[in-house]
Amino acid sequence: MAAPSAPLLVVGLQFCAPHVLLLTLAMKYNGRCTVDDANGAAVLRMEEVSFFSFRRHYVLVDAAGVPVISLKAKARHVYIRWSVFRGDSHDAGDLLFTATASSGGRWPFRGLDVFLAGNTRRGAADFRTKGDFRRSGYFYLGNSDKMIASISYHQHKSANI
Repeated sequence: MAAPSAPLLVVGLQFCAPHVLLLTLAMKYNGRCTVDDANGAAVLRMEEVSFFSFRRHYVLVDAAGVPVISLKAKARHVYIRWSVFRGDSHDAGDLLFTATASSGGRWPFRGLDVFLAGNTRRGAADFRTKGDFRRSGYFYLGNSDKMIASISYHQHKSANI
């Protein structure tokens, strides 16, 4: 029997679990969202930092209000690229990954290609997402069919992750 592989750390060990986690994603009408655990306790919260700006900027904070990651959008015509940084940083040295629409930026977006910071050639994505994310979404390792996470939406616009 093969030994279990070590987790691939993108953000931090505290966000890795050897078992399925039931989390609820609640989208708010103001664009914010919260992630709650099975007991209803807030685990993560998304805050929009630059509401009146052409460049969208969000910060994901943990239950204590400490910034976990910051997301910054860069749009060129219909092509959108998200850059995700550690904490509330925007320094190139704190870049964790970038994400672009799998469709090459064409509407409708049916998934994302995710490139870790070390993948500068961007020949093949390190992770992929598929789905419309209104009903369901799936996360895959690279260009393989190995699913590593899924989201299924239920009534009240919540999702189990």
